[in-house]
Amino acid sequence: MNVAELYAPPSITESETEARAPIAGSIPFTVGDVIRQAWRSYRPQAVRLSLLTALGYGLSTAVGAACGFLGGMVSGGLANPLVGLAVGTAVPQILSFVFSTWISIGMLRLSLAAARQKPVTAALLFSGGDALWPMIGSSLIVAFLVLCGLITLIVPGIVLAFALSNTTWLVADKRAGAYESVLLSQRTTRGKRAQLFALGLGCGLVLLLGFLSLGVGLLVAYPVAWLAMAHAYLHMIGEPS
Repeated sequence: MNVAELYAPPSITESETEARAPIAGSIPFTVGDVIRQAWRSYRPQAVRLSLLTALGYGLSTAVGAACGFLGGMVSGGLANPLVGLAVGTAVPQILSFVFSTWISIGMLRLSLAAARQKPVTAALLFSGGDALWPMIGSSLIVAFLVLCGLITLIVPGIVLAFALSNTTWLVADKRAGAYESVLLSQRTTRGKRAQLFALGLGCGLVLLLGFLSLGVGLLVAYPVAWLAMAHAYLHMIGEPS
């Protein structure tokens, strides 16, 4: 497949056709642009976005804690301590990773729906099954590449992290495969990596302001930060937002 184009299969639904629409050239943006757009996208569905974002984070945290607790029980109940340690550590971490990956797809789709001025629903939060395995594959590829970059000279790892930052969005939005999403991310972020670094700082500032608002402001800060990244992604794939 030519990774420059993602076409719809002989088709079934409008959403699938939209998901496979070809990627156009990027649209210029600034950090201020996408944060302002994020705020405008957040306001019409503020309560729903805040509640669903909190639900997503809450479920990931709860399942991670539950997996850790069950892992401790399993490891303590096995006669062989080495087997107990391996099973009690590895299996819960894998289960937690798979669950959090599934939820993260829903979080990405929530942000994209709001950025496109479409309704956000609880169903979107739990819609990640169709992209779960490509997302896991792409996450492992990105983690390996970034780790290799960090081990060598650190800076290459940081550059790679920004170069591959669109990978998860492309899997969730365009149904791209694991390897395909990595190649497309490198292409769509070319020339935008300094802006992505600045956007990371901008989103960090938004979250800091939310934390300083007695923590309650995080209910607003988290969805706004996600929306800012969604708008940046849409600019980079050439979609007006």
